[in-house]
Amino acid sequence: FFVDTVEGQSLEYELVLDVSVNLVSFYTLPEDRSIENIVGEHSGNIYATMTEGMAAAYLAGEWVGMLTEFELERGYWMLVNDPSVTLSGTGTNYDPGRVYDLHYGDNLISYSSMGSADIASSIPDDVEDLFLGILSEGSAAFNTESGWIGSLTSFDEGTGFWVVVSE
Repeated sequence: FFVDTVEGQSLEYELVLDVSVNLVSFYTLPEDRSIENIVGEHSGNIYATMTEGMAAAYLAGEWVGMLTEFELERGYWMLVNDPSVTLSGTGTNYDPGRVYDLHYGDNLISYSSMGSADIASSIPDDVEDLFLGILSEGSAAFNTESGWIGSLTSFDEGTGFWVVVSE
């Protein structure tokens, strides 16, 4: 079975964040998407989070910065002190068919589905030639005349991706 959307039913997510820097995304989120709600008791141990064009840091017991809530379309860098952290929650807005509006250059995006999907089959053929490269935490793939090359072969749940497009 292929689930297009889940409406009215809760779907759980769980992200294991290692000590240091993590590039993550969410495929579902609760109604309250605020940093305070998502990070919760881990505030301080998770001491900063960044996305394309916005950031927030946990200073003097509160989150400060332009980034105030998480979005399903975005990828996030999350900085974690020792020990590692597991973020978990539930949401009702799962949509594996999510459409991304990308702009020229670098875009920090999420992966909208549970599980994994091959890069080449995930990008529509009519725009695939506009994709120059895709980078994730510790791996990358580049679009060549011979196809995709590199150590990154799939989009994976819970992972954020820098997608570089030519227009």
